[in-house]
Amino acid sequence: MGRLTVRLPDALHRQLENLARDEGVSLNQYLVYALTRQATLDAHTKKEHAEARQRTRKSAQQDTQAAASEQNERENLLPSPSEDFPPPSSN
Repeated sequence: MGRLTVRLPDALHRQLENLARDEGVSLNQYLVYALTRQATLDAHTKKEHAEARQRTRKSAQQDTQAAASEQNERENLLPSPSEDFPPPSSN
């Protein structure tokens, strides 16, 4: 097990001691709990952000593909230039 020495402002130290006492645990146990909880939340948040970025990229790719498909459909609906302007009749 690792050891960590931390310098805390007196007010924070007192606040943490009070929280630990309210929970019925030692200051050390409370700090381990609090740090574990925060680290777990941070890891979960990072995972959620990564998943959100992945969803955004996938959505952007789908939007790009849909736009390209719509453009192709529009181009296929347009008459060719020779249909728009038939050659002049020779009269």
